[in-house]
Amino acid sequence: MRRVMVICVGRMKERFYAGAAAEYIKRLSRYCKLEIVELPEQRLPEDPSPAEVARALSREAEAIRGKLPAGAALAALCVEGKLHSSEELAGLLETWGNRGEKCLAFVIGSSFGLDEGLKQEARNKLMELMIARGIYDRAYGMLLSYGSDQASVSRLMILVTQKMEEINYERDERLLGFCQDIMSRGKYNEPVLRYLSRYEQGTVKELEKLWTTCREFGICTYELEERFLMQLLYTESYTECMEQIFRSYYEGQGQETVILAYFSYFSYQYFVKEVLVSDPFFECLKQQFLSKKPMNDSCKLAYFRWLAQHREPDLAQQEQMDALLEEYVKQNKYFAIKPPGLTRFRRCYRLGEEYAEERLRERIVSEDMKYYQEHHHEARIVRVMIPYHLKRAKLSGMQRRYFARLYRLGKLKARPYSQAYKYRDEIRKMHKLHDQYMFLADHEIHSEKDLEKAYAALMSKKERLKAARSMFYKEQARYRVLWKKADRMKELLSAEITFQNGDTFFQSEHEEYVKLQSEIEAQGYSFDELEELRDYYKVKASEHQEFRKDCSKKIRIAESLIREADEDKARAGSDARQEINKNKIDKPRQPVKRTV
Repeated sequence: MRRVMVICVGRMKERFYAGAAAEYIKRLSRYCKLEIVELPEQRLPEDPSPAEVARALSREAEAIRGKLPAGAALAALCVEGKLHSSEELAGLLETWGNRGEKCLAFVIGSSFGLDEGLKQEARNKLMELMIARGIYDRAYGMLLSYGSDQASVSRLMILVTQKMEEINYERDERLLGFCQDIMSRGKYNEPVLRYLSRYEQGTVKELEKLWTTCREFGICTYELEERFLMQLLYTESYTECMEQIFRSYYEGQGQETVILAYFSYFSYQYFVKEVLVSDPFFECLKQQFLSKKPMNDSCKLAYFRWLAQHREPDLAQQEQMDALLEEYVKQNKYFAIKPPGLTRFRRCYRLGEEYAEERLRERIVSEDMKYYQEHHHEARIVRVMIPYHLKRAKLSGMQRRYFARLYRLGKLKARPYSQAYKYRDEIRKMHKLHDQYMFLADHEIHSEKDLEKAYAALMSKKERLKAARSMFYKEQARYRVLWKKADRMKELLSAEITFQNGDTFFQSEHEEYVKLQSEIEAQGYSFDELEELRDYYKVKASEHQEFRKDCSKKIRIAESLIREADEDKARAGSDARQEINKNKIDKPRQPVKRTV
């Protein structure tokens, strides 16, 4: 038999009320086991303050919770509550029973009502019950009035999905907020993800996480990718999946303005600021160039530089470089160079007649390897006359100081190298000073302010290298399974050759070899292509390692320079104070004149 409890704060003093209650308990005894629990009301002064009322209601709520059985359904009877009809109440009671609730508890508060936390628990219970009964409008009204903080995620997801279908997935800020709440709790379904993919506006990290989840469900993410790219460009952020998101957007025929903005930003970073950009970006840029779609100068120059860095470019890459070079020559634009030791870029024709445009064109056509073999001469020192306006840059104060320290260690050259172990500390100091001086010269550092800027730029470059390295290793991890299969094919290769020669003893090895080969081909690769990919990623990994080592070394040098500059400042301040104190001590006292 169903158990029903009525928990009330206070007692019925009137006899006629007590008699009526006893009569109803008698009538209901055939349908349920009814129990009345009366709790004492907290004593309050005649004119209590709101804080005193809140404390009293909190203590009464604790007493009510102490009487509630475990797993009981809770219904709060309040003055501000909504009135239900007999049919609705009967439906709710039936649903409670079908859900397997052991006990249904009705709670009645004191003259000041019920504690807000207890009422919220009752609202959540009632809202879940309405969702189970399909009373979505009433449940959604409660959700709008009281919020979704303590609502069950599964019931909330059912209600939100129903309301999204009713409005045909049109934008609604309140529904969007509920979907964000569901997502933040780690729960979601396909309708919620589709709604968030269409309307979510968040940080770059949040949009990236949402994009990853939507891709797992196979949901169209075109609008989400566009918002992500616009947010990425606006905030100038870097994320791990940004290359994948852009490639998906680019292959999905995204808006030309967004694509060109992305190309322009990272081309500028690569060509002007020398930021490391991954190869997949240039593959998209190559596709843009070959399809003759719009590209500005920054994109073309970045692509030209990327092509020029290939040690052995193929015929197609050479044709693309020639086309780009010819395009800029027709516009009367020429590339400049910066010779070592000079402070500014110079046009080639300013370095002499042999570097003029016409002479360079003649040499490209006429000279080849055979020409150099025939006109080969022994190495000799050639004196070059540099014009007065191409003088080597002068040393700044900081550079001059470190050059002087390095010069003073020149006495090491006169010492016998067979006894280098005796002065290895001085050798180390010389190498350290040499690195510091070359760092100041290469980065054109003339003051402590320039040093701080260079240090900040190196730290920023380190973060970018870290992000690029992480992206590279994630991209490399996609091929590990295929490489394992290729390694297994290497082991089976001798057995496969023997089987092909007619030895059926290696039938099982042959079947395994064919199976591995078909699995690799199903992924769109061959055995030779996987080996080429392996070699390519080895080279790239070593390049990333060299970039990271070089950047870390420069950061250490910059930190040592900053530390020494701070020590010099402190030493100079200490010397100045000692000089002042010395002057005070050495200063002779003036005789004091006394008047009578």
